[in-house]
Amino acid sequence: MLVAAGQFAVTSVWEKNAEICASLMAQAAENDVSLFVLPEALLARDAS
Repeated sequence: MLVAAGQFAVTSVWEKNAEICASLMAQAAENDVSLFVLPEALLARDAS
């Protein structure tokens, strides 16, 4: 089983974060990763 983690600079724009996550997931799939985790993927929150 190939395991990988993705890391990126989270933005305050959730759509941009989702786009980055999708790109990282596609890269993981291309490399036959079985388990891919994104620890910081949902850290950004809008305080308003």
